[in-house]
Amino acid sequence: MSAGSNAHARVNYSAPSSPAIHMPGSGQTSAQPRPTLRVIEGTKGQLRQSAFPALLAALVLFASTIVVPLILNTSMASLAYEIRDQRIELAQTQAEIDSLEAKLRTVSSTSHLREQATKNGLVPVGPIGVISLERGTVEGGVPASGGQ
Repeated sequence: MSAGSNAHARVNYSAPSSPAIHMPGSGQTSAQPRPTLRVIEGTKGQLRQSAFPALLAALVLFASTIVVPLILNTSMASLAYEIRDQRIELAQTQAEIDSLEAKLRTVSSTSHLREQATKNGLVPVGPIGVISLERGTVEGGVPASGGQ
């Protein structure tokens, strides 16, 4: 046949009765028969059953995306109210502490202590004396003058 002719070459090909399997890397072919392929048909009931778990999982996921934030927001709001109540209580306690500290400063001042001592019959102390143990006497000092 020439390259310019319109004739078609016919090739006859017949499949071998037991196909040869080429083993890569060895350069050899094996005469083992290939396994027969067959179609496995499913049933309609299995399709519905297999879709049910996926549908259930999607429904659970959808419900959890709604319920979880709702629970979190509710608990956060509850905690916010508790924090607000505790801050109010803290402010009240701090105000009470400030009031008591002011009262303590007033009561512990020297002028207030002097007034209360005089009211209770106490007199101011005079000069302080020193006791001499060798002689058994009090040197210096004056006894306090009282209302006796």
